[in-house]
Amino acid sequence: REHGKKVIGVISLAEILNLVGKVFITIAIATGYVTLVNALSSVQPFFVLLFAVILSIFYPSIIKEELNKPIIVQKLVAIILMFIGAILTT
Repeated sequence: REHGKKVIGVISLAEILNLVGKVFITIAIATGYVTLVNALSSVQPFFVLLFAVILSIFYPSIIKEELNKPIIVQKLVAIILMFIGAILTT
């Protein structure tokens, strides 16, 4: 409860960015190749991990992500497998 306004602000910003992202993906699909848009959007988990790591290092009060080597490697392997799966399905 002590971080109520901060949490609401962060969640609101995340939802606004999510909505903007969905609008851009819809525009990209309407004007381009669906397979290309789908392949490019499959790299999103990499950027989510990157931002989570950056926030954990510089702003640990906002997000606390475990940053030991085995966990980072596991997450990177999962992201690579997701990307390979997206390429194979397009």
